[in-house]
Amino acid sequence: MYYLFLIIWIVAPLILIPFWSNIHDDWYFLIGIAFWFLGVFLAKNENKLILVITPALIIYWFIKGFHFSDYITFFYFSLMAGYVMFSIARGYNSQMDD
Repeated sequence: MYYLFLIIWIVAPLILIPFWSNIHDDWYFLIGIAFWFLGVFLAKNENKLILVITPALIIYWFIKGFHFSDYITFFYFSLMAGYVMFSIARGYNSQMDD
């Protein structure tokens, strides 16, 4: 199961993000691939930067409104997807080691 999550957090951004970018005909969304892997990097190093970014973005969404085609929102969810996928894979792997 660990390898399934490993494949997901490596291959998924290379498929899903270009697909989303093509749907919206906006290639700036491809920067989301870098944010996905930044999320993996933050999760791997157990960095708590996510705890600072999330409240700031909630305030941003109250001021500007929430819509997924907004760059900041999309990049945040790309970052969180990478973070969560790696955290799940690491948690599953450590649970299997016990």
